[in-house]
Order: sequence, then C-alpha cells, then structure tokens
Amino acid sequence: MSLAVSKLPKVETDPDSPSPGVTALAGAACGLTLYRVMPHAPLWWRDCAALMARQLQRDMLSDVELFDAASTADLYEAWLFVKPFRDGRVVCGACCFRWRTWNDMPDGWSMQWAWLHPDFRREGCMSAAWTVFLRRYAPFMVERPISKAMHGFLAKRLGEGFEVKGEPVIVERSKT
Repeated sequence: MSLAVSKLPKVETDPDSPSPGVTALAGAACGLTLYRVMPHAPLWWRDCAALMARQLQRDMLSDVELFDAASTADLYEAWLFVKPFRDGRVVCGACCFRWRTWNDMPDGWSMQWAWLHPDFRREGCMSAAWTVFLRRYAPFMVERPISKAMHGFLAKRLGEGFEVKGEPVIVERSKT
C-alpha cells in the first residue's frame, strides 16, 4: 500500500532558487518540475528521495536499502518529481542515478531505481523526465530489479525484443 497523497512531502521552494546542491528543471507538459538533488544538497531534499526509495522497497517487497539520505560520499544524482496538488506542490516520485565502476563494461551512469506514486502514474511524468535522463546520462544501464511498471515503460522505449532477463539493460540516446 502506497503512502497517501496527502502525506507526500510538500515543496515550498521556488523552482528558480531551490537550495545549494539542488537544480530545478520546470516546464514539462504534464506540469512536472524535476529537482536534481546532489549528495551535498540540504538533508530535507535527500530525505525526500529516501522516502520515495522506501516506497519502492515496499512495493517490491524488498529489505535492501536503496538510498541513504545521510550519505554524502557516493556519487549520485537523485531526481525528485514534483507536481501540483491541491493548493501546493508535492514530491510524487523520484529516480536515482549512480556512477558505477564495472569489471566487464565501461564505467558510467546507472539508473539504480525509480518510483512514482500510483496516483501520478500514466500522466507523462516519466516520459518528460526520460528526455532529460537520455540527454544527461546516456548511455546508461538500468539496474535490477525492474518493477512491472518500469518494465512496461522501458518496453515502449526500447522496442519489441526488450527483455529484462540475461544481459544488462543499456539505454542509448538513439533509443527513445
């Protein structure tokens, strides 16, 4: 069971001047504002990402911690999905990219996890963010486990033969 929409964190900050370590990208057709949260961002922003990661853990029935808000040592960029709700704006999801060093492939960015509140799915949020992610990180790997919702999203973008078993899922710029 997901967090009630009324319990989602409310964003009071102006997108034009959020906080040190936080960058806002607004203007998506679905009303989405993306906030890029770096390891040195204020703890409140990192706590929001951690809350979204815990929701994904709950959905996936996993006890593996995906995001530690207190850690500032890792190289990551977490993206908060912020949408209008009632008389304000709420954090309705997040996605985290981490820099990975691999033994069997070139080092690079990897999408570690992504989660959107069910009430905000199928509104074009991930599609709007995907353009930003491709421009910033491609080529990147999508880490497992991959939820049913993410599998469906990726299948639409990566084509007919898309499969999550076997080889790693690599997203390139030419794949939209």
